[in-house]
Amino acid sequence: MIKSNNIIFFILIFSFVNCISANNDTIIIHLSSAKNKEDITDNLQIVLNKLDKKPLKIILSKGKYYISKNILINRKSTALVGEKDVEVYFVNNNGIILQNEYTIVEGITFRGNGKSSEEFYSGYAILLNGAKHCVIKNNIFENIAGNNVFFYPRNGRIGSSYNVVSNNQFINPKFNISTNGDEGAIILGYSGQIMNIVIINRKQHD
Repeated sequence: MIKSNNIIFFILIFSFVNCISANNDTIIIHLSSAKNKEDITDNLQIVLNKLDKKPLKIILSKGKYYISKNILINRKSTALVGEKDVEVYFVNNNGIILQNEYTIVEGITFRGNGKSSEEFYSGYAILLNGAKHCVIKNNIFENIAGNNVFFYPRNGRIGSSYNVVSNNQFINPKFNISTNGDEGAIILGYSGQIMNIVIINRKQHD
C-alpha cells in the first residue's frame, strides 16, 4: 500500500506523474513527457528520493524528456524503463549516477548536447559509481558529451561489481579531450575493485 504522504507530494507534480500504483511490493510510476522542453530533473529526483524504500519501477511514456542536472539513484531495486520512442536529452554535461544495487535502465534513447566534455569525469550518460548487480540494456546513446557508460569507484575505493551492459547502441560519441585516445563508449575506471562485468553491445557508429 502506498502511504498518504506520498500521494500528497505527488499532487504537487501531478502533470509529471501519469499514474502511481503498486504491484505486490513494487511501486510503479508512469511518467508523462515534458511539454515545451520543460526540465524534469527536480521532479524525477523527488520521485526517487521521497517514496517508500520499496522496489521502484519508473516507466517513461512515449515522448521527450529534458534533464539539466545529474540524477542520483541510490535506492535499492530501481528500474528506469522507457516505452517505445522515449528520448532523454541531457541539456548540459550531466547524466544519471547509479550508487546502488539491482537497478535496471532499459529501452531509452539518451541524447547528449553534441559537444565534447572538457573534463574526463563529466559528460557521461550513465555513471556506475560503486554500483552492483545493475543492468544497462537495450538503450541507444547518441551524441553523448563524455564516456557513454562510465564505471568509476565511489570514494576512490568502492568498485562496481556484477553488472551487465548488454545490447546497447552507441552512435556518434562526441568525447574528444586527449591525443592518446583516453575516451570510449564504455570505460572502466582506474581504481577500486571492479569484478564480473559483462559487456555485450551492438557495433558503435561514428
